[in-house]
Amino acid sequence: MSTEQPFALSWAYSPCPNDTYIFYALAHNKLARQPVMRIPHLCDIAELNDLARRGAYDVIKISAAIYPEVAGEYQILASGGAFGVGVGPILVARDLSALPAKKEQWRVAVPGLSTTANLLLSHFHPEMVQRTPCLFSEIGEAVARGEYEAGVLIHEGRFTYQEHGLELLEDFGAKWQEERGLPLPLGLICVRRSLPLTLRLAICEAIRQSIDYAGTHTGETFGYMRQHAQEMADAVMAEHVRLYVNAFSYDLGERGREALTALLPSTKLDILQ
Repeated sequence: MSTEQPFALSWAYSPCPNDTYIFYALAHNKLARQPVMRIPHLCDIAELNDLARRGAYDVIKISAAIYPEVAGEYQILASGGAFGVGVGPILVARDLSALPAKKEQWRVAVPGLSTTANLLLSHFHPEMVQRTPCLFSEIGEAVARGEYEAGVLIHEGRFTYQEHGLELLEDFGAKWQEERGLPLPLGLICVRRSLPLTLRLAICEAIRQSIDYAGTHTGETFGYMRQHAQEMADAVMAEHVRLYVNAFSYDLGERGREALTALLPSTKLDILQ
């Protein structure tokens, strides 16, 4: 059965280094055989979650936390996701000694109320109820200015928070590992389930090939990553990729499925291998 499609697939992902690393080859038609894709749309994870709720793209990156909301439209791909192994979103503050005694009084900036980061904050600190959604890249500076007592940082925030004079309170990935002994599902790549099965399988395999290409063409891949993360040094981008592009990005497997079940215990998972 042919995997050819009579149209170009629409797709969207974030500008964070793990996504631009994974999708570089696909976005630049570097693979010998790959599905026909339009120019990708890159945007913040909170916007991606909203787009997924509207079924706006054929292939899309989402926060793992919102999959129950979009499961009717989308299927999880086994490739391309972001799983932390002992690492994840971090909770930071400007001055630990000045924090209110009651966590109910803390004003906390989060990178979107629908993100996995916010779900983890609810899991570990349900008493922190004063939460404000902010663009992920602005949280560190906002906490440093004293607009919030604390903030949950994702993406490059875990590598740069000290530059803002902030202190680490917790790494949710480390806490999850200690509590569950599992990797932490952060982001997933989903595909529109109405597409032909052969095409969905081809997309899953093309993502794996794109990861392989990035590993053997790091110079050109990092050039693309740099375009979308210009404030990050190459060493920071490389560390970001080392942490979040791992075996679970290639194939989440049974261990990844177990981790997703732990994060979303009431959700029937539909994962295309």
